[in-house]
Amino acid sequence: QQLGSVAPVGWAPAELRIWQAVGGLDKRAATAADPELSALLQEGVAAGLLNRQEAVSMLPVLALRVPRGGCCLDVCAAPGSKTMQLLEAVARGAGGGGGGLALAPL
Repeated sequence: QQLGSVAPVGWAPAELRIWQAVGGLDKRAATAADPELSALLQEGVAAGLLNRQEAVSMLPVLALRVPRGGCCLDVCAAPGSKTMQLLEAVARGAGGGGGGLALAPL
């Protein structure tokens, strides 16, 4: 399945719904080439429904394989995209209302 200039990332588990720009476009070029996609991304980010991140930046959290309801201490960097990805991993399967813990220093 493909939407405009984005498509699912082939190496990521489908249930994570990770998509990326296709045709060698980076995220800026993809949104400039597709105004409808640009508007959709802006709305999604503003509403807190999605997060924009380079696909390669998702690998550490995927490799860590934090279990649902698990706990993780993120001491590598300021809270950001990977921290949010960790929070999604530990909350998955817990009704989205918690059930896990990800700590990150400020």
